[in-house]
Formats: sequence, structure tokens, C-alpha cells
Amino acid sequence: MSQNLPFLEVVMPAYMKGATIVESVTRLCDVLDRSVIDYAIHVVVDGPDVVTEAELAPLIDSRIRMSVFPENMGKGSALRHGVSKSSAKFIAFLDADLDIHPQSIVVGVKCLIETSEAELVCAYGSKFHPGSNVVYPRFRRVASSVYRFLVRILFRLDIEDSQTGLKVYEGDSIRKIVKHSVEQRFLFDLEVFSLLSKKGYKFTPIPVSLDYQYTSTIGVQAIYRMFGETIRLAWRMRHVDSNFVD
Repeated sequence: MSQNLPFLEVVMPAYMKGATIVESVTRLCDVLDRSVIDYAIHVVVDGPDVVTEAELAPLIDSRIRMSVFPENMGKGSALRHGVSKSSAKFIAFLDADLDIHPQSIVVGVKCLIETSEAELVCAYGSKFHPGSNVVYPRFRRVASSVYRFLVRILFRLDIEDSQTGLKVYEGDSIRKIVKHSVEQRFLFDLEVFSLLSKKGYKFTPIPVSLDYQYTSTIGVQAIYRMFGETIRLAWRMRHVDSNFVD
């Protein structure tokens, strides 16, 4: 395929990632170059973030492009924008930090190419996959397990991990779905999974190599807010009809 219509496009949302964006993009390029996949990378800077923008600017070429939001809109908005601008056969999401090794994108593309199930349209990174290599604080492991249980109960989704920042989608399917998504922040991924499920699409976990670098802690109020927003989304999804996509 031509560079205007790459086989794979990786959408990378970035906010305050000036310290890692260059290494993140170059590492991703190294992995995809070795895989011989025709690819493009779209970094969506969820601004204002002049440092990330300045660090990334020298890397821009025919395969790497950048969009910059004038104000901070949230990760969901950045991903939605990236999908809307892509015509690729497959679209991957990858966080702009260095926590997750991008080799799993190649695994996800291969999984979707080789599947015999027409309904399988997403391969998502899972910290709980038996093949994953995860360095993760104990508190976050427990929090992720609890959140995983909550998602299964509230959304009736058989999904291992909705929040790990690596996913590979079949392009046409995700382009249709995101037109009907509204979540701006961390719930975007879970909303997309729920909408995909309502249309009868399927998704499968793939292993990831994750070395968690983030050092700050999550406050009690933030946890309550996260759970409250998740319950709100579940209530809204219960009232979404399966005929929402044209």
C-alpha cells in the first residue's frame, strides 16, 4: 500500500510527554521497520504542550505526523481524532510513555490478519494475559483486578483489561464505532469495547511487556471519581440500542 494509505497507522496520544516522546516514537519505528509492515504514526498532542511539540518536530516526515490541540481535551478526544484522520487497514493505539513495549502491536496485527472469525476486530494488550511480562506496583495490580471485576459485572463484557494503553483494531470497524463515542478521557476505551460488543464484534487479549514508570499515587477521591464515572457509563450503555451504527 502507498504511504497515503498505510497498512497500519499507530495513533499515539501525548500530553506532557516531552521527556519520552522522542524515544517512544523512535522505538516504535524500530519495531515496525523490523516487522516490514507499511505503517504511519500519528502523534496527537493534547495541548497546550509546547515541550512535547518541540521535541517531536524534528522527527516529522512522510511516515510521522503530528496534530496539536490548542487545549487539553483528554485522551479519548485525541484517539478519536486520530481514528477520524486515518484510512489504514489497521489502526493501533499506543501510549506515548515508555511503559509498554510496542512489539505487541505486531502481535496484534498478526492476530487480526490470521483470524478466521469475521467478528474479531480488536486485539488488546492485557496485563492479565499469561504471556505478559509485567512490572507493576502491588497496589495498582489490586486496583486493576477490582476494576476488571467491576467492568465484567456492570458491562457484561468478557474482557480482561480495558485500560492498558495498547490496542490494535480493524480499521473500518473502529472508524464506524468512534463516530458514536462521546467519552473524552480514560473511559473512551471501555466505551468503545461496549459499543463494539453491541454490534456483535469480538476482541481478544494479547500479551504485553509492561514496565510501569509512573511514580505518583492515586488519591482516594480520584478512585471514587473513576468508579463513579464507570458506573455512569455502564448506565448509559445499557440504554444504547444495537442499531446505533448505520
